[in-house]
Amino acid sequence: IDKNDTIYVSYLYSYSNNNGALKLADYNGTDWNINTLDDGVEYGQIFDPSTEGGSDYYNIFTSLSTDNDDKIHITYLSQNNLKYINNTTGSWVQQQIDSNKDIGRHSVIAIDNYGNYRAAYLSDYDAYSSLSTALNFISENEANETTIDPNAAIGLISKPISNIRIDENNSSHIAYLTSDGNLTYATNNNNTWEKQTIKTGIGNNTFKNAVIDKDNNIYMLLNIYD
Repeated sequence: IDKNDTIYVSYLYSYSNNNGALKLADYNGTDWNINTLDDGVEYGQIFDPSTEGGSDYYNIFTSLSTDNDDKIHITYLSQNNLKYINNTTGSWVQQQIDSNKDIGRHSVIAIDNYGNYRAAYLSDYDAYSSLSTALNFISENEANETTIDPNAAIGLISKPISNIRIDENNSSHIAYLTSDGNLTYATNNNNTWEKQTIKTGIGNNTFKNAVIDKDNNIYMLLNIYD
């Protein structure tokens, strides 16, 4: 939602099993307007071995943020690479942020006080061989990504990364679930990532999402069975 209360939703429109489009819907209080931002999205079935018998689903893990000028910034997964698109110039401009084996799952994006993007995402995801992966962070004014934690949970049926909150000092704050079930808080004060365990013993199938508010309070959504 931007400063004018316009609602934006980015999502995958599937043409077939492996090809689709990144779409953007915006609502001005009366009507929905839908635009295609990238009609060449390539993705594959994602196998989830954590469910009984396994299951397949489709996702490009899109994340959206608006800046102080109400311009739109989006990250998404395509061709196993993390991509970024924005309309700051008045036209939609796309670029590749990071590329490797299955880069970009569960990406989250935020815009800092200078209008630059910051993104966190999972790297080298392999649900067949491991239940952990690396949590990476990259910003527009940095040439290379930084690994926040090499042992983040892969988030088979959950979203293991919270939103990124940027404070008045331009520091980033993020919460995430580790592969051994620890809810962890990290911040990059003085360009160094400092981590703190908030809660232990959280199952990957129990944890659903986390959110950090403007006062750095962390809220968890858990799926609890009686």
